Amino acid sequence: MTEVTSDSSPVSVRFQRAIAVALGLAVLGAALHAAFFGAPIVYVQRPLFLFAVVACATLLYPSGWLREGSLPEMAFNLAIIGVAAGATVYLVLNWDDLLWESYLSNSERLIAAALLLTVFEGARRTTAKPLIYVASLFVLYAVYGRYFPGILQHAGVTWENVLRVTVLGTDGLFGTPLGFAAGFVTVFVFFTALLNVSGAGAYLLNLAFALAGRWTGGPGKVAVLGSALMGMVSGSGVTNVLTTGTITIPMMKRAGYTPAFAAGVEAVASQGSQFIPPIMGAAVFLMAEYTGVPFLVLAGYCLVPAFLYYLSVFVQVHLRASKMNLRPMNEDEIPTFADNAFKSLIVFGPITLLIVLLFKNFSTDFSIAVTFLSLFATTCLLRETRVFTGERVKAVSLDGVQTLATISVALALAGVVVGMILLTGLGARLTTMIGAISQDSMFLALLATAIVAVVLGMGVVTVGAYVIVASLTAPLLTDMGVPLVIAHLFIFYYATLSGLSPPVAVVIFAAAGVAGAPAIKTAWIAMRLGFVAWLVPFMFTYYPSIIGLDGITLKMVIHVLTATVGVIAFGVAFEGWAFTRATTVQRLLCAAGGVLLFYPAAYLLPAGAGLLAIALILNRRSLPAASVT
Repeated sequence: MTEVTSDSSPVSVRFQRAIAVALGLAVLGAALHAAFFGAPIVYVQRPLFLFAVVACATLLYPSGWLREGSLPEMAFNLAIIGVAAGATVYLVLNWDDLLWESYLSNSERLIAAALLLTVFEGARRTTAKPLIYVASLFVLYAVYGRYFPGILQHAGVTWENVLRVTVLGTDGLFGTPLGFAAGFVTVFVFFTALLNVSGAGAYLLNLAFALAGRWTGGPGKVAVLGSALMGMVSGSGVTNVLTTGTITIPMMKRAGYTPAFAAGVEAVASQGSQFIPPIMGAAVFLMAEYTGVPFLVLAGYCLVPAFLYYLSVFVQVHLRASKMNLRPMNEDEIPTFADNAFKSLIVFGPITLLIVLLFKNFSTDFSIAVTFLSLFATTCLLRETRVFTGERVKAVSLDGVQTLATISVALALAGVVVGMILLTGLGARLTTMIGAISQDSMFLALLATAIVAVVLGMGVVTVGAYVIVASLTAPLLTDMGVPLVIAHLFIFYYATLSGLSPPVAVVIFAAAGVAGAPAIKTAWIAMRLGFVAWLVPFMFTYYPSIIGLDGITLKMVIHVLTATVGVIAFGVAFEGWAFTRATTVQRLLCAAGGVLLFYPAAYLLPAGAGLLAIALILNRRSLPAASVT
């Protein structure tokens, strides 16, 4: 349970937080109202929502220019909010007239530019800051396109047209991505905030302790299982690290794991929260809207990749524990299974309800809204998880709106990028260019897409990176014959993995900070632990049957089984341990066998199985003479 303590911050900070709390509750109330009774018209809902999240980003994140909490900074923050409020009110009252005007007046241009700059300022204060540079680059490309070479060259557009598309249409700041943020994304974020503040998620972690604590190297396996359970309902890598990691990382260190390995395990296990059904993070809900594929079907497609991902981490943790002869946890450290399994129902009950509602084809907005209210109801059943007090309601609002502000300004800037892509025809140009470079090679096109997704996703929330990369490269992949849903899943996976990619790697830095470990060393360990995740998207793109695109078939079952064995082979190769310490030759044989087994081409499977069998037989024969350390 999140501790709620008295606030000793300066008066100016408490005043700004109070405004943010009120705005957060108002935004949540508006999203719930829209889910049950229908949303207001776009030209009212989205500008007001954008104002609220920009205001919250300004109030809750320091400017970095003035001393935090000082009166000058508060005055600066309130001035930004005033500009955003004035521009928003003008747009809402005059939108229809602005749409039909042939030219904008100087004052209208100033208002549009001012609103755009306030969004930039909100993003600058959050982890969405890199998107400022991305959006600016696309705007400059739109205006100065005539100076670009070759196929990228176009006639260029005027600054007025840029402002029209960016601020006065539904292809810019107020585009579809922001519309999603104002609806189900808002409720989803507050669902996670309620889970964190109520402490209900602690029962899931205790359940992991009860299940895995008695196994060899217990704390490491608890970290994997606990992060998977928390991830099922939180869908946030950093949140997972800062909740489960603060408990599991110190325990892993005490058990004998190195700080860097403990941080790497927690980072990879936590980032996988966006892969594992049923919640998976906001990006998958957006994917359902973009592809027209029901969310539950998408969640089903993600089951096998999630299983292989966590199996990879689990196997390496087990082999590391066996190699180091690490013991299970002490009995007095292991909570009671039955008690925590029962209390976990306050979380699993609402999640089950969400699945039922989606299965019955209720809208995403309605389903998530009902799930949020049901979680609020179930947390009221236990004294320790109730959020009735003013301080805890305030904590839920602050937790939710702080995350929502980051996601929403990122989606607003992603909307600007999408608008510039549509205005300039850049999507079609890039499709032609990448197609020419790859010479119609699907592998090269996929590789280029993966690189773009990882680079754009560095330091940016997954939803923003996903929206931009999907707008740029999904048409190319579908033109090359990749099914639409597979193309979007491919992009989503690599946008998510950017959280583990140096040099930014926000999840890595969070875990390394908790463990007191070098971030770069942690990053390399995490890359090894999550190695399978970098291969899985290529696997299901070439062999869609492995995720069940054609239904559950014998072919799918065989592919999953061989990939499972391949993951275990990779674990032996990386850790250098099977029955005993593996030689270099044995590790190479396991690595080669893993590659051949992981990609389920029928002609490769016998060779992969043979190589792995030889390695394991050799390792087994060396067991009697081995010195186990």
